Amino acid sequence: MIKDCHVGIKGIICINNQCLVLQKGVGDTAYWDVPGGRIDGGEKIFETLDRELHEELPTIGRYIVGDIVGAYRLDYDLEGERGLVLIFY
Repeated sequence: MIKDCHVGIKGIICINNQCLVLQKGVGDTAYWDVPGGRIDGGEKIFETLDRELHEELPTIGRYIVGDIVGAYRLDYDLEGERGLVLIFY
């Protein structure tokens, strides 16, 4: 059976061999993540990446997008039994 999935775009930001991670949530629900989010209707992949980076890191300035470094499908469903596939740049 074909599964409906959202697609999320993530940006792994590295400078001088150090990579940025963000802590989301607090206490027992806290987790580490990299900036990014789901593609909005009609958006192109790089538009999504740019929007998400500027939303989560307003002072980001100029950056260079590299190649895709990986993709991952969550092993649990989101709302409405939809999956989530993340593409990492």
